Amino acid sequence: MKISVRAFLFFFAFQSATFFCFAQQTDCPESQNKKAVKIYKDANDLFKSRKYTDALSMVAKAIDEDPSFADAYLLQGNIALKKHDDKSMEESFKKVIELCSDLEPDIYFQLGWLYSDTKKYTEAEKYLKKFLAFDKINEDHADKAEALLVKAKLITHPVPFDPKPVPGISTSDPEYLPYISPDNEIAFFTRRFELKDRNMLVPASVEKFMTATRTNGEFDKGTPMPFPFNQNNTNNEGGATITVDNKHLYFTVNKNGNFDICGSDFIDGNWGEIYNLGKNVNDPKQWDAQPSVTPDGNTLYFASSRDSLTGIDIFVTHKDAEGKWSKAKKLPAPINTNGNDKCPFIHSDGRTLYFSSDSLPGMGGYDIFMCTLGDNGKWSKPVNIGYPINTEAD
Repeated sequence: MKISVRAFLFFFAFQSATFFCFAQQTDCPESQNKKAVKIYKDANDLFKSRKYTDALSMVAKAIDEDPSFADAYLLQGNIALKKHDDKSMEESFKKVIELCSDLEPDIYFQLGWLYSDTKKYTEAEKYLKKFLAFDKINEDHADKAEALLVKAKLITHPVPFDPKPVPGISTSDPEYLPYISPDNEIAFFTRRFELKDRNMLVPASVEKFMTATRTNGEFDKGTPMPFPFNQNNTNNEGGATITVDNKHLYFTVNKNGNFDICGSDFIDGNWGEIYNLGKNVNDPKQWDAQPSVTPDGNTLYFASSRDSLTGIDIFVTHKDAEGKWSKAKKLPAPINTNGNDKCPFIHSDGRTLYFSSDSLPGMGGYDIFMCTLGDNGKWSKPVNIGYPINTEAD
């Protein structure tokens, strides 16, 4: 978040609540220097009139008259914030805390936000916690502080993370949308590469739905999925999931710009005809993709953009005894938010769900979260799986 936005929220607080000055009932002693108080009031009037340079000069005189005047330092910090002078704001607000720690809760918020912006996350965590510990605080600032505190805690308490390219599958070409079967023996992914053929004048850029198998513990390079897959060079097939017996594959197919979830069954050593999962699962016009099936093959989670009011959401559908999929339903909050929630992955235990969201508290952008389905049929609160797995990027 930029400093100008921080100043805007600060100004909004001024408009709605007589600002910081004299806003709190505290035990802080008031200045007994009448001249300093008079100068301070004049400076505050200038500040309210947005004459920040004049107000700054005036409040400095009040501080010269009474170096222990906490309200004057508070006003000085307010002016510095409006002028985007972070160093002066920091010094003034810290002086306020030294003289009267409970004069104004919001200075802890502003310092916490400043330290978060400047990547001093240990300091940010300290001041944000102090801000949230006050009984009466600005609700908008409280929401922002909670989000900043989550980020600070994630960064100051990193989780183990040492990612490496998957040998065999990873090449100089782009590989994406990976999925490994529950038995850890088959990998499905999409690869984009230059296809060279003696009948072509120039190589063609193609995208293929790929599969790779393990040999002596490592995956081979992979080959395009056989017929009936990959019938076109740029058909955008991929994002697969498979049942525990490796016989029922579900994946996304782009047909004329409409993304639907489809399936294919492995019968007698061959993949069968590709079929659409139907109207109970797929919306006729909207994007439906990223399926993830439980090991028993009876529950399917996927992402869809069918609800234009809440962006991309995660849905679930169940297969009945006759093999028909039920009408897909949106997973409840807090899994789905008013932002975008997608990329569901159901663990082989059938209860632990991983997904990404750009609206739940985290590092920013899309973060990966985890939640579990309880015996009562309710989902637990999503938990951010940590930094540096999650970063400020998507």
